[in-house]
Amino acid sequence: MTTVILVTLGCVLAIDWKPSSAQEAVDSTHDSASVPANTLNELAEVRRLIQSGELSQANDRLSKVDQALGPAQSISEADRRQIGPAMILTHVMLGQALTQDSQNAAETFRRCLNWLHHAGADLPASRRNGIRMASASALAADGDFSGATQCLEEALAHADELDETHRQWIHTFLMRSAKRQMQSDPAAAATTFALVAKTASADVAATADLGSAWCVLSNPDASPAEIGNAMADFVRNHPDHSDAVVAAHQAIQHFILADDWRSADSMLPFAMTSVVDAGAPTTDPTSGLTSMLVSKAKSGDWNPTELADSHWLKHFRRQAEPVSDSQVLALLVLVDAGGDQPDAFDDDAQRLIRNTDDADTIRWVQKRLSNIGDGTFATILSSKILTGLTNNDISIPVKLAACRRLAAASDWSSIAAALGDATADDVIGKTSSPADVAAPKDHDLPEEPALKEPAELLSILAESLVQDGRGQQSHAWWIRAVDDFGDTRITSLLRLAEIACQHGQRDEAAARVLAARQAAGTDTAKRVFVDLLDADLSIRALQFGHARDLLESVVRNPHAITTLRGRAQWLIGETYFLQQDYTAAIDAYRLVEGIDPESPWVAASLVQAGKSFEHLGRTQSASMCYGNLVRRFGDSPHSELARRRLANLPAASSQADSTLKR
Repeated sequence: MTTVILVTLGCVLAIDWKPSSAQEAVDSTHDSASVPANTLNELAEVRRLIQSGELSQANDRLSKVDQALGPAQSISEADRRQIGPAMILTHVMLGQALTQDSQNAAETFRRCLNWLHHAGADLPASRRNGIRMASASALAADGDFSGATQCLEEALAHADELDETHRQWIHTFLMRSAKRQMQSDPAAAATTFALVAKTASADVAATADLGSAWCVLSNPDASPAEIGNAMADFVRNHPDHSDAVVAAHQAIQHFILADDWRSADSMLPFAMTSVVDAGAPTTDPTSGLTSMLVSKAKSGDWNPTELADSHWLKHFRRQAEPVSDSQVLALLVLVDAGGDQPDAFDDDAQRLIRNTDDADTIRWVQKRLSNIGDGTFATILSSKILTGLTNNDISIPVKLAACRRLAAASDWSSIAAALGDATADDVIGKTSSPADVAAPKDHDLPEEPALKEPAELLSILAESLVQDGRGQQSHAWWIRAVDDFGDTRITSLLRLAEIACQHGQRDEAAARVLAARQAAGTDTAKRVFVDLLDADLSIRALQFGHARDLLESVVRNPHAITTLRGRAQWLIGETYFLQQDYTAAIDAYRLVEGIDPESPWVAASLVQAGKSFEHLGRTQSASMCYGNLVRRFGDSPHSELARRRLANLPAASSQADSTLKR
């Protein structure tokens, strides 16, 4: 309301009517016969009522005059010229007197504007514009911003008739009206801002352009791309405006929402401009852009080398060594690889390894690197991480990410070679404990309990030693993974039980097998492995009957794979062989081929059956076993032994086997 009052007072000063003008108009009508003789007298009476404060009567009488005359355009041109000035004056006086009654004041000024349009041509331009400004103030006070804007638009259409004071007043009024409209009718507000921008000074026009951009932002139907483009247009047209940085931030934000990183990137030079302004954004505009670029880089349909000429890349290249954000470094690594820049890749990869503890970041970078060229850069990154296996400045998740990748490719030798003679403490640090590290986001065996990262890393390293033929050395690693860091996966418990059976003490081996059995529970598929280990342990303890019971359960287990069933059947034969029950051993060995004819245990069974026949003195049957083995499994490690034993057999004197043992 304060604004409207001030504006109205300004308009009163602008409309400088002379007291004699109305009387002159009255006198001039005595020569006219077409206008009712008492019209000007009636208008004079209305003005008297206004001056005496009898506004209701004045309003009624002026309305009757309007009705009697009809619309201004309906009377003759001559009549309009004679009566028009008095009608306009009277409406202005009444409208200003009705300031406290906004609805009637607005209606009065609407009639005034109609008379001004059709009968005000002879008035001085300053008076016409003063009337328009007073009318706009009254219409705005009544909430009719559209009408207010329209009447001022007519004033601006003849900008050369406006003095500087009126021009500034109109622009200020329109800007305030547009701001009030912005939330309720952003489209109309944008039209008003555009009107100001066409006719105002450069500074005011720039602010009006900013208002137009904010109208797009305020429009709930505007898309992120439309908002981004509106803000970007303002920034490009007015780069030195005090709000250009704010607009650039808004443009970047909405281009990101529109998934248009190129347009967002084009705004970075403006957004990064240093502006001493308490209202300037404090956030780094590159952060949102970085997140979007990371998301795009993770997808398979975008090439990070598109960043080669971006403002984003130039910004971070200028930062050089201080850059430590892992997502930024990940993108730099990909750009280096895509541009075949090995030196830059080495520097950025080392910084990435040192500055991230997020295994997911390393994983997706490795995945993208494997699709660049021949995948050399992916191998280099993994090698750099492996080189730092014992470097405690490199996080455990990063070490784990590299080891996971190599383990998935069964490249155990690379892991074991990088490990060398290091200990678990060298890799995970002496102060690490299960409480220090959170569970990873994913793991290889989702059906099993989630591993903590040190436990999984130790298990992979231990397995690499097993695969490298260093099972005894892996024993201590498995113990740390299982006992100290809680790797309760059945696969790890089974591997530790197996290593304990081979290289540990009997009591420990028995305890490890029992732990694996408890972990397997009623899962018959997992119990197969436990039964095999338990049987092996029983054989070592010379508990052959118990061992055979376990092995026979494996052979009968429908969930056991054929190779394991063949091995179990071969071990049954071994238990009889160790008990020197060679006939039973031969019968057991013969069943192996029926379980799995192509199994490596068939060759083992043939050589053992041959030995059993020899112990029974049946050299011809032994010779047949050895010959069959050499003929069918010449590449088997057992074939050389079969050849030697076959060469040492005495010539058979008859078709019957000798009953003598050798």
